[in-house]
Amino acid sequence: MFEPYLRSFYIGSTNSIQIKILKLEMLINLVNETNILTILREFQTYIRSMDRTLWQPRSRPLDAVQLI
Repeated sequence: MFEPYLRSFYIGSTNSIQIKILKLEMLINLVNETNILTILREFQTYIRSMDRTLWQPRSRPLDAVQLI
């Protein structure tokens, strides 16, 4: 249902931390066999970014990625 809008859930630099976390959670929930590489590449971009707040203990999306 949301697959055609996958890029809508990519994080923007102007998004608040709450929106960033929600978007990460949405991307995690949308992962499937056909888009896993695309989403993982996007996550690599986030990991390389300077915004370390995404990876603080209060935001747990990285833990969910490990389950994939």
